[in-house]
Amino acid sequence: MLGMQSGLNSVSMAVGVMEKALYSSYTHYILTNRDVPRQVAFIENTIGLPEGMNRESMMHVAGVPEAAIGDFLDGLQETWGGPLAYLLSIGISKATMEAVREGFLELKSHTEG
Repeated sequence: MLGMQSGLNSVSMAVGVMEKALYSSYTHYILTNRDVPRQVAFIENTIGLPEGMNRESMMHVAGVPEAAIGDFLDGLQETWGGPLAYLLSIGISKATMEAVREGFLELKSHTEG
């Protein structure tokens, strides 16, 4: 499910969905941080924590920083002029973006039903 959510976030960004929607969706992804203590405990109890790391430092690096999506979008804006400009610069055509957008909107209309 997380992979699908992450994929939908990428599609949303690619087709120009408002940043507010991305932030809202990303908030749900941040909830994965709730599972980090269990993941760290598993690592600690099976193979052990990496050398030089304690439980607290492992929890920090395994989590998702709340500012990550904002930092990512700011970087795209600063470096490429935004997500759409970046996609165009790597050869993704406007027609392809429009086709993805239409598919996403169709999917969204079926899931909101």
